[in-house]
Amino acid sequence: MRKLIVKPLALQEQRQTLQHSRKMFGSRAARAYEALIRRAYRALCADPKRAGVVVSDDDATLTILRVLHDSMDITQHASSEDDQSGG
Repeated sequence: MRKLIVKPLALQEQRQTLQHSRKMFGSRAARAYEALIRRAYRALCADPKRAGVVVSDDDATLTILRVLHDSMDITQHASSEDDQSGG
């Protein structure tokens, strides 16, 4: 299993998404959504060559830069600057 690093911006976005989910749909839904995110992290670690994942020469570490909701425009929120942020 690859090492997983979740950058601070991704953690913040994940928290905000879960808070929004809790507010709109309740605690049970937020817990289910959090479990879904964790399953997605595990799936990415198991197979990092999925669509939308950039694999470098050293694929022993998987770094999550952003956590974007399905309704968000990825091109608007993701940029080449994201992979440069040390945060």
